[in-house]
Amino acid sequence: MLLWATGAGIPVVFFVTGVPLVLAWVPPNRWYGFRTARTLSSPAVWYPVNRTAGFGLMTAAFLAAIGNLILILCFGDGPAEPVSSWITLQTAGWGILAMVPPWWHVRRL
Repeated sequence: MLLWATGAGIPVVFFVTGVPLVLAWVPPNRWYGFRTARTLSSPAVWYPVNRTAGFGLMTAAFLAAIGNLILILCFGDGPAEPVSSWITLQTAGWGILAMVPPWWHVRRL
């Protein structure tokens, strides 16, 4: 049961976190969003970069959920500890990769 909660819970958090960024509901601030000196300097930079970050988080959520589902279905009958470690690693990996497009976007502006 814990594998299912972890495997689905973290991607849901990624997805829910990305939606307000995509919809431009988050104004420039120091707590939430893709924050760099450049994005905080101008709303004209903040909104496009954070839209990219939101799409990245939502894509990472989808890919992590699919990967977690595969891990649980293939290895869920065995010991939980290695499976939960793989779930954590691959979910974190997708989360890190999700930040590459906004980083690239802010460098191009």
